[in-house]
Amino acid sequence: MDEPETERPAPKRPAARRKSGRRWILLGAAAALILLLAFALRPEAVKVDLAAVTQGPMSASVQDRGQTRVLDRYVLSSPVSGTLERIPFQAGESVREGEVVARIAPSKLSAVGGAQARAAVAQAEAAVRAARASAGSARARTALAAKEYDRQSALKAQGIASSQDLDKARANHDAAVRDLDAARAAVTQANANLASARAALLALHPGGAGIIEIRAPVGSRIFAVPERSGRAVAPGDPILTLGNPREIEAVIDLLSEDAVKTAVGDRVQLLDWGGDRPVPGIVKTVEASAFTKISALGIEEQRVHVIVSIPDPPPSLGDAYRVQGRIIVWSSPEVVQIPIGALTRFGARWGTYVADKGRARKRDLEIGHRNDETAEVLSGVRAGDRVIVNPTDEISNGVRVSAD
Repeated sequence: MDEPETERPAPKRPAARRKSGRRWILLGAAAALILLLAFALRPEAVKVDLAAVTQGPMSASVQDRGQTRVLDRYVLSSPVSGTLERIPFQAGESVREGEVVARIAPSKLSAVGGAQARAAVAQAEAAVRAARASAGSARARTALAAKEYDRQSALKAQGIASSQDLDKARANHDAAVRDLDAARAAVTQANANLASARAALLALHPGGAGIIEIRAPVGSRIFAVPERSGRAVAPGDPILTLGNPREIEAVIDLLSEDAVKTAVGDRVQLLDWGGDRPVPGIVKTVEASAFTKISALGIEEQRVHVIVSIPDPPPSLGDAYRVQGRIIVWSSPEVVQIPIGALTRFGARWGTYVADKGRARKRDLEIGHRNDETAEVLSGVRAGDRVIVNPTDEISNGVRVSAD
C-alpha cells in the first residue's frame, strides 16, 4: 500500500524580506499622513466676485448740467414815446403772424426825436440788409451740407464710408437747415423792426399819428409780459417777449477738458428733464471761448458752452428747463471690454486678475476708451475670460480663488 502523503510545511520568508515589506507600508502610511496634513493645513481659497470679459458695442461720453433755451426769441419793444394801451394777452397764449399784440398812442416828436426816429429807420434798413445776407449764406451752407450728405450716403452704400461719417453728415445738414430757418426768422424780425421804426416817423406830423400797432413777426407763443396795464413808454421799452417752444436748443456747460473731446455732430442724450425717456440731440456748436464758474465746493472751473440742437423736442419741454446732457464722444459696434471694477494698477500699467483653474493669474492690459461701467481692452484678455472684480489685498498671482 502506498503510504499517505504528509503535508509539507510552508517555506518561511526570509527575515530581510519581511522587514522590507513592513518598511514600505510604514513609508506609504507616512506619505499619506503628510498629504492629509498638507491638505488640512493648506490655506482656504479666497472668495471672489467674478465677471466675464465681453465683446460688443461700447461708447464713451461726457456729461454735465445745462438748460434749454428758445432758438429764436423776439423781444418786442416800443418804437416811440407814448402811451401803451393795456396788453390783451397773457404769458403762455399763442399769437398768429401779423396779429396785433399792442397799441401805442405816440407823443409828438421834437426835432431831436425826429432825427432819432430817422436814424432808427436807417439802422433798421441796414439790419434788414444784413439779415438777408445772412440768410443767403445760410442757404449756401445748407445746399453744401445737402450735397455732402448725399455723397456720404452713396459712399456708405458702397461700403467706403463709415456709419459715423454718415451720421456726422446728417447732423451737419440738420444743423444747416435749422440755421437757415433761424436766418429767415431773423429777416422777418428785421422787417418788423423796420416797420416799427417807420411808424415812429408818423408822430412827426402835427397832431400826432393816431395809434401805432405792434404786430407779431411770426406765429409763436408769448413768453413774458413785463406789465399788462396801460402805461407811458419810452423808445426801446420792452412790451412782450415771443418765441416758438417747438424750436428750442440746449446749452450744456462742460468742463474745458471735456469740451476738447466734443465735436460738432456728436450724438447727445438729454436726461433728468422730467420725462421717462432721454431726448435725443446733436452737438451744434462748441464755443471757442471758456468762462470761469465757481463750483458748489468753491473751486474755480473753466467751462465751455456746448450748444445742442433738439430735432424733435417733447411738447412738455419748455424754455430755461434744467437738463443733464450726455454727449457721446466715441462709439464702436464691436470691442472687447472689461468691467471697470476689474482693473488693477500694477505700477505704471493697467492689469487684472483672471480666474484660471481655481487660481488668480495676473495679466497686463492695454486699455483704450473708458466709460462709467467698462473699459476697452486692446490686448491682455479675450472675450469669455473670467476676471476678478474689486480684488482685495489677499489676491496675488497664483492665489487659490473660488467664486463667492
